[in-house]
Amino acid sequence: MMKLLFRYLIIFTLITFAGFAKSTAAIKVPPHVSVSEQQFKGLRKAYLKKSAVIDELLTSAGLAPNSPKYLNGLVTEASPYLLRHAVNPINWQAWNEAVFETAKREKS
Repeated sequence: MMKLLFRYLIIFTLITFAGFAKSTAAIKVPPHVSVSEQQFKGLRKAYLKKSAVIDELLTSAGLAPNSPKYLNGLVTEASPYLLRHAVNPINWQAWNEAVFETAKREKS
């Protein structure tokens, strides 16, 4: 009986953590983007909370949900449209005053 229980526990653990490893293994920052480790942890945390929704949005758009994901600032948004683009290899950002100020500074 204990042996059987132990087997189920091992199988459950492997299945649980295999899904977690799969969901975080291919998460990257978009190419040519500098993000601090702290910022990336925040993006990854937001992604992990919304990964099921994002994967569903990718699937409904005909895209493979298990392909590499590049996290950008849209991952913290609530809009399904913005979340669909939160894993693009482009450093998208939602509109806000800080983004507009950065754009003004970089334009000069």
